[in-house]
Amino acid sequence: MNNDNQSTLLSFLIGAAAGVAAGMLLAPYSGTESRRKIAQSAKDLSDKATTQWGDTAEKLSGYVDSAVTAVTGAVNKVNPGKTAGTTTTPNTPTTPGTTQF
Repeated sequence: MNNDNQSTLLSFLIGAAAGVAAGMLLAPYSGTESRRKIAQSAKDLSDKATTQWGDTAEKLSGYVDSAVTAVTGAVNKVNPGKTAGTTTTPNTPTTPGTTQF
């Protein structure tokens, strides 16, 4: 290793050691307490996300139901007596043994 690389590596190691020391001295809580707080925050965030997901799914379900109702109503206005989502096959003769598409 040349002198410039050694100097850079030494500077990095000194900076890392200083950061660890400062973190240990200035940490507001012990390691155990910090881990407990992080775990509680993660659980709270998970619970909130789960609740939000459920609320969003419920709203989306309502929107889908409204859209289906609106489309069904529109189809029934255009084709009274027909059921939305069904199709009719025209009276086209087919050759026996073939499938009509």
